[in-house]
Amino acid sequence: MKTKNTAYYINVLVGLSFMLFFRFLPPLTPVTAVGMAIIGIFIGLIYLWITVDAIWPSAIALLLVAFSGFIEAEGYAAVTSVFSTAFGNSTVLMTLMYMMLFGAVGEIGLAEKFAATLLKQKFIEGRPYLLLFMLVFCCYLLAAMSEVMICLFIMWPVVVAICEKCGAKPGEKLWYTMMCSVFMGAVVGQPVLPFQGMVASLLATISNVLPDCNVSMGVYLPFNFIMAVILLTCYTFMIRFVIRPDFTPLKALKREDIMAGEVEKMTPVQALFAVMLLILILTVVLPTFIPAFSFLSDIGVIGMLAILFAVAMIPRNKDGSGMIDLQMFARKTVSWNMIFMVTAAIYMSNILTADAVGLKAALVGLLGPTLGRMATPVFVVLLITVVVSLTNAANNQVLGVILITLLGTFRDAMPGLNVTAAAVMVILSVVLAFLLPSGSIFTTVLHARKDLVSFKEIAIIFIPTGIMAIIVYCVIGYPLATLMFR
Repeated sequence: MKTKNTAYYINVLVGLSFMLFFRFLPPLTPVTAVGMAIIGIFIGLIYLWITVDAIWPSAIALLLVAFSGFIEAEGYAAVTSVFSTAFGNSTVLMTLMYMMLFGAVGEIGLAEKFAATLLKQKFIEGRPYLLLFMLVFCCYLLAAMSEVMICLFIMWPVVVAICEKCGAKPGEKLWYTMMCSVFMGAVVGQPVLPFQGMVASLLATISNVLPDCNVSMGVYLPFNFIMAVILLTCYTFMIRFVIRPDFTPLKALKREDIMAGEVEKMTPVQALFAVMLLILILTVVLPTFIPAFSFLSDIGVIGMLAILFAVAMIPRNKDGSGMIDLQMFARKTVSWNMIFMVTAAIYMSNILTADAVGLKAALVGLLGPTLGRMATPVFVVLLITVVVSLTNAANNQVLGVILITLLGTFRDAMPGLNVTAAAVMVILSVVLAFLLPSGSIFTTVLHARKDLVSFKEIAIIFIPTGIMAIIVYCVIGYPLATLMFR
């Protein structure tokens, strides 16, 4: 315990030292003195996010920005200006409201019922690789509609039961292929809905540093779905022809072997939440394709969430109690680490590219000559390869913020690049963290389940998966994105 505390305090000291003392280094033109302070705060924040915590480093970073000279106001006025701007961001509010309302999807059993409906289909029987695809696709949809953790907690026991019925044991290729496949589907489902935590912060970062890039939600959602189906299909073929587990025992499984019990009718609460989730998705999709629904753009996601809050909380049971206790669900499902991280990430990414900082001009001057000579296809391959590689070592949300911010600084050096398409591909690529626990909180959970899968087995499945994903995103993803995002 003493050793852990020593390492903890050393990390705290290192992170705070960057935040407090980096500003005293001589600035390198065109970076300004204020820019050195902001860069130091940002570096310290990233370090503390990775090694210590998310909440208090985010709060301290915002406080130090107020006294960095970047804000025109002084003293307490500067502090209130920074915090009100950061926490008043619409993405932060949207993320909090979404967590409160739809964090209950797992608690009320809707996610489990959805999984049972998908995996108890007659056409899966006797087709093991179709079962594998349906498994990863089900995990993708579960993570999209609820949360990655909920998906893992529901689907890992299901897959353990399947493997046990097949006689498979931990360490066998069939066993660890199935366990890793649950994780594959879940992480691919992270960036689906634009109002969830990480994807919301990355889309807000795009809006801040690439203000003329239009990531239309009506286009983003179908693009994400298309790419997920392609990627998960390629993953299934990769398992079949590269990993080559013996799936013969899966051929004998019947529907009732895959998930026990009958698929029961939805309860009123489950049906209500399913309808509300559908309404929220349609709020961002319909205005793009049907002009008659343009009024939904005026309401927006935040306005629709407010309406859905009322829809959820007004109905009463016969005894006078609320049909849905959102306060109880919120206590279980709201992640304040995520809220503070999203808040600080959006605010810091916005000010890092400001002219008063000078970082944008410095990076353009440093990287511009090299990028200017690089063909766009080569740059795209390099970008996606770097993202998929680094996200397996560095925190994926932090990495996404950094790379999108950098993309905004040297976009002028790549006139042939569709920057919107490139930024969207960063979002899709940055979630593919599998190999090291430092990649994301979800990767930490994967590696912690040593009863299910070892590090060696994770590497066997996910090293070729990463290579496959790079190929799919370079050959299909970016070209398709350039056609859809104009």
